[in-house]
Parts: sequence; structure tokens; C-alpha cells
Amino acid sequence: MMGDTNGGSGVPTNYVQLYVKSGENGLNYGACPFCQMVYMILDLKAREGELTYDVITISMSRPPEEFKKLANRLPVLKHGDEILSDNDEIVQYLDKNFPYPDLRYDNVEANAVCLNFFSKFSFFIKQVKNSPESLLKELGSLDAFLEKAGMPYLCGETISNLDCLVLPKLQHIRVACKALKDFEIPSSMKAIWRYMGRAYTSTTFRKTCPSDQEIVYHWRMKAETPHLSEEKMKVYSTDTEPRFSSDVVIQFSNPFHRKALDLVSVFCSKALNLVSVYCSKALNLVSVYCSKALNLVSVYCSKALNLVSVYCSKALNLVSVYCSKALNLVSIYCSKALNLVSVFCSKALNLVSVFCSKALNLVSVYCSNALNLVSVYCSKALNLVSVYCSKALNLVSVYCSKALNLVSVYCSKALNIVSVYCSNALNLISVYCSKALNLVSVYCSKALNLVSVYCSKALNLVSVYCSKALNLVSVYCSKAVNLVSVYCSKALNLVSVYCSKALNLVSVFCSKALNLVSVYFSKALNLVSVYCSKALNLVSVYCSKALNIVSIYFSKALNLVSVYCSKALNLVSVYCSKALNLVSVYCSKALNLVSVYCSKALNIVSVYFSKALNLVSVYCSKALNLVSIYCSKALNLVSVYCSKALNLVSVYCSKALNIVSVYFSKALNLVSVYCSQALNLVSIYCSKALNLVSVYCSKALNIVSV
Repeated sequence: MMGDTNGGSGVPTNYVQLYVKSGENGLNYGACPFCQMVYMILDLKAREGELTYDVITISMSRPPEEFKKLANRLPVLKHGDEILSDNDEIVQYLDKNFPYPDLRYDNVEANAVCLNFFSKFSFFIKQVKNSPESLLKELGSLDAFLEKAGMPYLCGETISNLDCLVLPKLQHIRVACKALKDFEIPSSMKAIWRYMGRAYTSTTFRKTCPSDQEIVYHWRMKAETPHLSEEKMKVYSTDTEPRFSSDVVIQFSNPFHRKALDLVSVFCSKALNLVSVYCSKALNLVSVYCSKALNLVSVYCSKALNLVSVYCSKALNLVSVYCSKALNLVSIYCSKALNLVSVFCSKALNLVSVFCSKALNLVSVYCSNALNLVSVYCSKALNLVSVYCSKALNLVSVYCSKALNLVSVYCSKALNIVSVYCSNALNLISVYCSKALNLVSVYCSKALNLVSVYCSKALNLVSVYCSKALNLVSVYCSKAVNLVSVYCSKALNLVSVYCSKALNLVSVFCSKALNLVSVYFSKALNLVSVYCSKALNLVSVYCSKALNIVSIYFSKALNLVSVYCSKALNLVSVYCSKALNLVSVYCSKALNLVSVYCSKALNIVSVYFSKALNLVSVYCSKALNLVSIYCSKALNLVSVYCSKALNLVSVYCSKALNIVSVYFSKALNLVSVYCSQALNLVSIYCSKALNLVSVYCSKALNIVSV
């Protein structure tokens, strides 16, 4: 029953949500006596139409994010914006907001006897106390109160909030103590057992009670409780079918009750013996008739299968004959088509080779003419250049010899002075540079060793990848009989892939090598710079002195050289300008002739290639047309022969199925006849057996009633 809604949200005002503990798998309903208490109260109030509710299982080991925002323990009640997690507050809230039915109680004595028995059970199950005496004492007080009160439930004729609290706890004591401590509530506590028996008949308790496996799991997961044996672990595994302990232990004190039960057992045993006798006779008859029916079925089915195998073998033989003919015709037509294709393609290739050879011959003729003319004109130009340049060089040699004589005089003086200063400087430089070169050789040897190591690795990888690429190229090229372009493109792609990998690896190793070389060379250069700076400082001192003297003598020599060289350069420029003018004239004539001959050669090549391509397209179109004609003929013949074969198969299979249906109908008719006879005999014997059972049971009930 749905109540009014809260505003426009669409949620009824009498709708509540109860969050309870989940089972071992995180989804099923788990075992918690306090969760069951609230669950029972909700169900009792919902039966009167007071509220509607949903129960949501929560695994506290991995709770959802939305539940973490609500509370950190169970049970939790959510009603609209109200969220409650205290057990007493939940009960009071439900009694206040949903008062019907009224589950409240005011029996102080009943409340007092129920206060301590569950804590004593906890001490006992957790091995705080090994003796069950305290638990038995509290259970005895509860039993005495129930016996004295003489009421079905603790506080009256109907279930109250106190019963919703006590009954789940008693169920936990019954199941957990038996599994973990081999302890059971004594059968002498008849009042408790009657009280639990009434609970087992309650729809609410049965609906809200967890399975025995979940109760045992709830307690065995606590640290202080004893461990289960392997045998009990199998029995109480949550993977097995859920079981619920709902039987009630009863002790009979009246001897007449025992006699009545003994008589009932005697009569029932006789009735069961008669039932077994008649049923065994009926089953024997059924087996006889069914064996006959099965024998007939096997006979008819064997005949039907033999006929089916005969017809199917004929059909398959015909199919193989027609298909072999079709395949032979296909092979003949395809071989003819391929022969024609090879003939036309060979003609096309021959024509292409002829036209291409002519074109290449003409190109070679025109190019040889052009090159001969170029060589003639260039030889003339070079002869003129050599004449003018020889004159210029003679004049230069005259003027330069004079200049050099003067320079040699002045420079000899300067060099003597420089040799003195430079010998000192060179001695110092040799000392410092020998040290620097030794260090450079050490660092460079290390760098070269590292470069050789990394380059050897890189070359090995390059050889591996290139060998793979070449193998793939050879494989694809061997296949390229008719599809050269396709396989070569694949081969080139693979070559590019492997070569790119190889180059990447080479770049990686070479970058490492260069980094190491740069490190070692930087160290070497630093040391060289240090030693060379010292040497250069000394050289600068000595050379400054030498340069001052050299500058004096060289200034005089350069003045004389500039005078003579200016005259020589003027003459050289005059003769070289004449030579260059002649070279430009002859080379322009040679280039014009080359362009004329090459244009003629290219025009001829384009003409011959266009003719060759036209012939190739003509022959290939003829070849493809012939292939399509022969293949269409071959496919038509295949379709004709296959249609004939399929028609024959359908004819033989239809005959075989008709024969099978005839034999199966006969077999089924016989089976139905024999089975109807067997069922009639079974019904006769069973009716006799049931009549005898009813007679003996009526006698037993009469004795029990007396």
C-alpha cells in the first residue's frame, strides 16, 4: 500500500529503507540479530498496511560511497531525510511514526529475564568462559518465565518488540553453539522450544531469518571463536544450498503417546511394505513391456538406417561423379584462358622491348653527336685559355722573381731574428703540447673504444634488420609471378620499416657514442686550452718581439711586392678577360646544340613509348575478354552439373526420409501400445497399494485418537 508523496519528488511518505548486513558473498542477506529485529518490526507493520519498505544489503568490508555518507554501522533506517543508526532510536521512531500495529510492551519482568542471556552466550562462544553454566542459568530463567506466564509470546498473545529482539538471538544461540561448541539448548527447556516453535510458524520470522550457513559464518569470522573442522566447513559453507533450523525438540512424558506412536509406526511400516511389493511388480511389468518396445524400435530403426545409408551412398556417388566432371571442365577452360593470356602478354612484351630498344638507340646516337660537338668547342676554348694564361704567367714570373729576390733578402734577416725567438717559443710549446697531446690521446682512445662498441652494436642490429628485410623481399619477389607490383610494394614497405628501425637504433647508439665523445673531448679540450694558454702566453711574448722586427722588414718587402704585383695583375686581368670572353662564346654554342639534339631524342622516345603502351593495352584487353568468356562458360557448366547433383540428392534423401518416417511411425505405435498396457497395470497395482495404505493409516489414526 503506497502512501502520500513528499511534495513533487514522487517518494511516498510511508516509504522507508533498511540497510542490513550482507552475507559472505557481499550480496545475500547476512546474519545480524539486530538487523533481523528491525526487519521483523518493519514487516509486521507493513502487513497492516502502515508502511512500505525496501531492504538493502551492505558489505561493511567494502561499503558503497553513498552509504559511507549515511553511517558507519548497521542497521540503518532511512525515512525521507531522517537517518537513524541506533537500535533503540530506530524502534522508538517506528513506534511513533507508524503506531499500527502497536508492538510496544510494558512487561518489566519479561524485559528483565531477557537482558543477560545473549551476553552469556557471547562469553561462551568466544571462549571467554569454557563452561556453559552461566548461559544455561540465564536460559533456565527465560524458560521458567515462559512456563509461568503461559502465554504464546513474552508479553501476550501476539508478537511484540521484545519478541523481535529475543527470537533472532535464540536462533543464533541454537545454530552457532551447535556448530562451533557442540552445544544445544536442552530439550528439557520445553517452554523455550514451544516459544521457538511458534516463531517458526510465523511468516514474518521465516521471511527475516538468515540461513544456518550465514549465522555460522557471522560467528566463526570473529577472532575469539573456535575454528571449524574441514568436515563442518563443508557442511556450513555458504556455497551450499541454504538451510534453516526450524525443527522443534519435544519430549513426551505421557506413556500412552509413546504406545500410540509405536502402533502408528507398525501400521505405516506394513503399508510401506505392501506399497513396495506392488510397486516392484508394476516396475517389473513396465520393464518387460518397455524392453519389448525397445527391441521392436531397434529392429525398425536399424532397417530404416540401412535404407538411408544405401540411398545416401548412391546420392554421394552421383554428386562425386558430377562434381568431378565440372572440375575437369573448369580446369580445361582455365588452362586455355591462361595459355591465351601468356601468348598475348608475351607478344605485348616483345613489342615493348622492340620499341624501347629503338628509342634507346636513337637517344644514344643523338647524345653521342651532342657530346662530340661539346668536346670540339671546349677543346678550342681550352687551347685559347692556355695560350693567354701562359703569356700572363710568364710576365707574372718575371715580376714576381724580382719581388721574391727582394723579399728573400729582407725575410732572411727577419727569419734569423724570428728563428731565435721562435726556437725558444717552440721549445716551450713542445713541452706543453706534449703533455696536452698525451692527455688528448688518453681521452680520445677511451672515446674511440666507446664509439667502436656502440657502432658495432648498431651495425649488428642493422645487419639483423636488413637480413630480415632481404629475406622478406626474396620471399615476396619469388611469389611475384603474376602480381609483381603488389608483392614488391609489400617488400619495399617491409624494407622501409626494418631500415627505419635499423636507422633509429643506429641513431640511438651513435647519439650515445657522440655524447661520450663530446664528454671526453670536452675534458681533453679543457686540458689543451689550459696548457696551450700557457704556451700562447709565452709565444705571444717572444713573437711580439719577433713580429716587431719582422713588421719592419716585411713593410719594406711588401712595398716592393705591391709595386711589382700590381703591374703583374694588370697584365693578368687583360689576358684573362680575353680568354673568358672566348670560353663563353664557344660554350654557349655547345649548349645550344646539346639542347637541340636532346629535345629531338626525347620526342622520339615519347612517340615509341606511346605506341608500345597502346599495343600493351590492346593485347591485355583481348586477353581479359577471352579469360572472362572461358570462365563464364566454366561457371555455367559447374552450375548445371551441381544443380543436377543436388536434384538427385534431394530425390534420394526424400525417399530415405519417407521410409524412415514409415518405420518410425510403426515403432512409435508399438511403443504406445506396450506403454499403455504397462501404465494400466501400474495404475491397477498402485490403486491396490494406496487402498491398503489408506486402510492401515485409518486404523493407525483410530488407535491414536483412542
